[in-house]
Amino acid sequence: MSIALLGMLPVDHRDFVREGENPRMPKPTKTHCILPAILERARDFRHPLTPPEAKVWRAVRNRQLGFKIRRQYPVGRFISDFYCAEAKLVIEIDGDTHAAPDQAAYDAARTAWLEARGYKVIRFAARRRHP
Repeated sequence: MSIALLGMLPVDHRDFVREGENPRMPKPTKTHCILPAILERARDFRHPLTPPEAKVWRAVRNRQLGFKIRRQYPVGRFISDFYCAEAKLVIEIDGDTHAAPDQAAYDAARTAWLEARGYKVIRFAARRRHP
């Protein structure tokens, strides 16, 4: 950045800019905290993808829909399959394990918890196709 631009900065900012450095605003502090155990578990879930997750990921990655979508992303105390922060949208791909009665109750409680905090939750059933 040229020295001429430094003249455009407010006076108090000049004190923080050393010669040869780019003047930058400080990064905003995070407003949320992710527990290290949940973060590690989310990272472990990212590989390998299940076939239904891989199909969805191919369709939504790299802002193909106009929104940034993250996969296996911690939202509160839960790990979502896919998450869009801009839309506060959680996308879940429910496989065979979600058919059990106790899992269905857990999923309903999880959805209620997320929706109570302003998230929209979309669930898709991942059904296997048999030839």
